[in-house]
Amino acid sequence: MLKRPINIMIAFIGTLLAFVAIMPLFGYDLVIHKLALVPTDRYANDVTHLVLTRSAAFGTLAFFCMNFLRRKRPWSSVAPMLVFCNFFLLFGLIMVAQGTLFSDAEAANDWRIWGLLGLLGLLSAVLYLENKAESNRIFTDRW
Repeated sequence: MLKRPINIMIAFIGTLLAFVAIMPLFGYDLVIHKLALVPTDRYANDVTHLVLTRSAAFGTLAFFCMNFLRRKRPWSSVAPMLVFCNFFLLFGLIMVAQGTLFSDAEAANDWRIWGLLGLLGLLSAVLYLENKAESNRIFTDRW
């Protein structure tokens, strides 16, 4: 009886989360509690990593909302960490390519950002292998 309204609510929340996650890629940030669209160039350079982390977190939540609606369940307990890491890499690479993570004053430190993204790529590969191994253990006795 309540299944349809709950699915509609989850679809709305997932769509809103996906919208908020990708807005910083276009130079804007939707502040939900103020219902305001704020340009990201107003932010100081030292908070862009927080915008990146929020985009990755909201992207992960939107991904799992859509998977819930498709009746897909995570294969293992490592899956949420893997999805977050992949979204962080995706948004991080796009923001670095756009030049929003470092300004001209910090151009000498850009190797740190690439190093962090490289470490996250390595972590993503390790989490992928662990997710695959754990899902094989979970579903060994099925079917």
